[in-house]
Amino acid sequence: MKKKTVFVWIALVTIVLISCAAIEKSKHAALIAEGSARDVESCKFLGNVGADIVAYSTGTSADTFVASAKQHAKEIALDMGATNVVFDAPGGVGSRLTGKAYKCASQ
Repeated sequence: MKKKTVFVWIALVTIVLISCAAIEKSKHAALIAEGSARDVESCKFLGNVGADIVAYSTGTSADTFVASAKQHAKEIALDMGATNVVFDAPGGVGSRLTGKAYKCASQ
């Protein structure tokens, strides 16, 4: 019984730590600027980013799903060291949001 209790506590602590790390990453990703190709003319291209636009609940607007996909793509851009992202026009639910990640010196 004691081993089972220890295992449960270790599992709970692990879940909490992972959740905190994910929240922190989302906060930093929110600082990545969205812009146009003109905004990043003098910036270094780092690579392409993308995320699926997934309907995870009913009764929610498509804009919410697109915003969620943008947040995920920004987290990928953050891992690449980006400061800016230029997104292509999003499709509808079930499509893939794509964009390009850049590192700009002025940021």
